Amino acid sequence: MLSFTLIWAASAAVTAVTAPLALPDAATSVCAAVVDDSEAARLLALTIAGKAKKLRDNRDLLGAVTTLRIAAALQPRDGALWHDLAVLELQSGQAFAAEQAWQVAIAGQPDLSSARLAYAEFLIARSLGPDLDRAGELLSRAGREPTVACLAAKVAALRGACDDSDRLAEGCAKTARKSLRAVQAELALARARCRFERGEYDVAEKILESAQSAGADATKQLAELSEARRKAAVEIAPASRQAAATAVEIARRALDQLDKGQEPPDVSLVSAMQQAPLTAIGHAALAELAAFQKDQPRAETNWLRALNLPMADADRSRALAGLGQLYLKWSPASRLAEGTHCLAAAHAAADLSLTLKLELLLALRKTGQLQAAHKLVLAVLRQAGDGTLELSAAQQRELHAQRLAIEGARGEFKVADQGVEPPTVASDPRSRARSLAQRDRYAEAIAVLLQASRDHDASSDLLRELARYQRAMGDNGGAIDTLRKSLEKRSDDGELQWLLGRWLLDSGHIAAAHRHIRRAEELGVLSAAPLAVRADLDLLLEESALASITERHALHALRSRLDHHVARAVADHSGLAESPEVVALRHAIERELAAGDRLWMLLIALLATVTASALWWRHGGTDLRTLVIAHPDTGAEVQHILAAVRHEVLKHNTLQLAHVVAHLDAGRQDAARTVLASIGSEGDTAHQRLLDYAGQLQRIGRARGLRLNLRRRDPAFSALFAGFDLLAQPLRRLRQDRPLSTRSRAQLQARLRKAMRLLNANAYNAITTLLDVMRLLRLDRELCQAAFDQVRAEPACGQLTIAQLDFVSDDAELCVAMPRQALTEVVVNLLRNAIAASAGLTPVRVGVHLSSEVSAVTALEYTMLAVVDMAPDLEPEQIHNQPADRGLGLVCALVGHYGGGLDIRHQRSPWTKAIVVRLPRAFPTAHIALEASNAIHKTA
Repeated sequence: MLSFTLIWAASAAVTAVTAPLALPDAATSVCAAVVDDSEAARLLALTIAGKAKKLRDNRDLLGAVTTLRIAAALQPRDGALWHDLAVLELQSGQAFAAEQAWQVAIAGQPDLSSARLAYAEFLIARSLGPDLDRAGELLSRAGREPTVACLAAKVAALRGACDDSDRLAEGCAKTARKSLRAVQAELALARARCRFERGEYDVAEKILESAQSAGADATKQLAELSEARRKAAVEIAPASRQAAATAVEIARRALDQLDKGQEPPDVSLVSAMQQAPLTAIGHAALAELAAFQKDQPRAETNWLRALNLPMADADRSRALAGLGQLYLKWSPASRLAEGTHCLAAAHAAADLSLTLKLELLLALRKTGQLQAAHKLVLAVLRQAGDGTLELSAAQQRELHAQRLAIEGARGEFKVADQGVEPPTVASDPRSRARSLAQRDRYAEAIAVLLQASRDHDASSDLLRELARYQRAMGDNGGAIDTLRKSLEKRSDDGELQWLLGRWLLDSGHIAAAHRHIRRAEELGVLSAAPLAVRADLDLLLEESALASITERHALHALRSRLDHHVARAVADHSGLAESPEVVALRHAIERELAAGDRLWMLLIALLATVTASALWWRHGGTDLRTLVIAHPDTGAEVQHILAAVRHEVLKHNTLQLAHVVAHLDAGRQDAARTVLASIGSEGDTAHQRLLDYAGQLQRIGRARGLRLNLRRRDPAFSALFAGFDLLAQPLRRLRQDRPLSTRSRAQLQARLRKAMRLLNANAYNAITTLLDVMRLLRLDRELCQAAFDQVRAEPACGQLTIAQLDFVSDDAELCVAMPRQALTEVVVNLLRNAIAASAGLTPVRVGVHLSSEVSAVTALEYTMLAVVDMAPDLEPEQIHNQPADRGLGLVCALVGHYGGGLDIRHQRSPWTKAIVVRLPRAFPTAHIALEASNAIHKTA
């Protein structure tokens, strides 16, 4: 019995050789279909590995590789076997197959140091980035062998980590054995290349000299080193020019780092400026570095030095802007006038950034230069309108607010120009203030009005004028406080309410602004309505991030209020109906409503997508039959799992459900619970095995890009899952300590009988039928042509002139019940034997003739596969005396295993003989039983 098992195992193992780049899958197939006895498999693997060693000693490298693949497939966890296979694959030029074999060896035996080292050396030889990372990981876990330190040092050198490589090379040098001399020489060359690329020529030269002493040929590297030194000596410029260029380069690099918020090292910059003290950009870089370090005096000194030297306009503008910002932030007191002058000069030298323009605008207002500030704000707004400057909505509102503040203050003294209140009246503080404002002396005008507000009971008009001047000078807080005092004296003044609300809105106090603007709207101020709507909109958006969805009624109400305002403006001919503020506000409301519509549509689409995904996940996917048809290579593994399910889940477990019903009839509730728990509970039960096997099938499907829905789409597994689901409730009821009533017992028994019908009838028949369907294989031109192409591509046929395959078939529906790999192996070996026997002919001609034959004795129908050639005849004894692990001996063993036979027949010219394989013919009608089983399950 054991010898028959070994022969069968050898036959199935050779099948794996036809797919050398899929050895893990082949090993799984062999272990599943060969033998159940692990000791027999081990003995067979040792025998085949010994034969591979003899073939390798006889320099038959291809035969050794082929044979060792069989041994490795039989022992998938034997890392040493896979390591030996990888070495042979690499020697035969199959680098990809060697890499896969090493990966399997390390996965099966992680502590195998020899495999780790060999695989690491293979990856280092390719010198690719990911390969070096993988090699470093392998070496870090490869133990303390002497070669590890040398290889790790080489990996570090190839990565560019020269210092780490030198440190690791010390450990390699301590193992000065003869066997490591070549490794140390290669390491020295890699270290020298690393230092050479970093420009460290002296260190690289010393390492190359040590490499030469170790036996390496470093002539080419030394020549490259000499040429690099010669070029460096020729390209040296005059000292002063070189020093200035170096200083400029270092300064530019430092400025780039400062722009990114990084602090550059000042040692190199200071040293370069000592060699070239007249470099303006260098002093500017030192100034910005000092400002970054909060050293104000040193920053001011260096900026002043830079500005006294020749500079480009852009560099001068940057230096002036930096000095101006320094003065504005000077501690303990701001040097406002100097900072404003520097920023204005920077703006005149070159166009400033938007941030610096806003700082200059605020500085001009604070120093009372309102005409220059007004000119600057109009220029910025003009650039934003032309599209040459991009402004955010907040920046646009701020600039418009500053423009209105400046224009409002300038409008106060324009009234004086018309002679309404002559500025010559010395006793009137308002007149004196306007006279000073006409000469752009707003600070003095504010002082006059402040003194008047303290000495006397100030009027509301005086406080209002003072607030305008304060706001024009950038004192927004003081202007708002002053206007509130003015409003206390005249609370029913709609214009004051509107003005205060607008200033509060510009300052970001939305809630307070809303109250005053709403009050102004109630007092009849027409221009207050848009601001009130704007305030309500901002407040709405501030309170709810999803206002476009949750507050749609409020948004429609705001749009109605704005439409009412436009109607009033048109009736009054005030010109406010199409003002930019009203247009922008309408666009903002419409934008929020449109965003809400888009969000609602997105939510509906998302809900529909989630629902469709859930339905697809529940009812979509495919079944096992579709998987095997689309990917025939999965047939052997799927068949093995199905056979295990039928054997372990159904035959040996679910048949015990009848005992559960019998125990319930006899009133033995504890015995029924024990038996049912062994079937459908957690742990090592039939239900858990079913889940494990289903998981294996789903992983096979995912590896081929298919999602298996076994629970609902596959007839066999859907019946299995439905049956086990029915067992859950009886198991819960039986686990309760209370005795069952007659009615409860009857219900449980009915549920158990239904589960028995699903599991032991429907599921068992469906699995059996599916196995029958999967064993069917069509024998046609495509299969034979693929086998012929595989043989013709082998190295042994490379020097032969082989004609096209002569294919003849009498029947288009010739099927056999045989795995694809086994049948392919039969055809491949027959064609290989025919071509080898005809090697002396030019060209070599072979053919495959298919037919059917009915036995006159048994009346059974057979599929006949004849491989014809023009080679000399063979005797039947020559076939049966061949070994069973290759050629015609293997074909004979495979055909005999599947109920067939092999014979030699003479052929008519031009052919001389035919080797005929006779296999029982199968008919593709099993799908009818499968569909019937599926229909029974649906009606159950």
